Amino acid sequence: MANTQGIANAAKAAALAAVVDGKTLKAALYLASASVGPGTAAYTATGEVSGTNYPAGGVSVTNADSAALDGSIAH
Repeated sequence: MANTQGIANAAKAAALAAVVDGKTLKAALYLASASVGPGTAAYTATGEVSGTNYPAGGVSVTNADSAALDGSIAH
């Protein structure tokens, strides 16, 4: 199965919780061939991009604005 464009609903909920709870929010980049998409519920290293200045495991998101979630749409 190919990579599907979108932000996982679980990630949207985690982002909102991180903003509210003051936790660290991380983002990961995946290859087009990775089997991840909006239905992906948890981080996976399979198919993740890594290299110089981008370690596997994601990088911390800084200067993020507060977000809201309406159904499956975060803004």
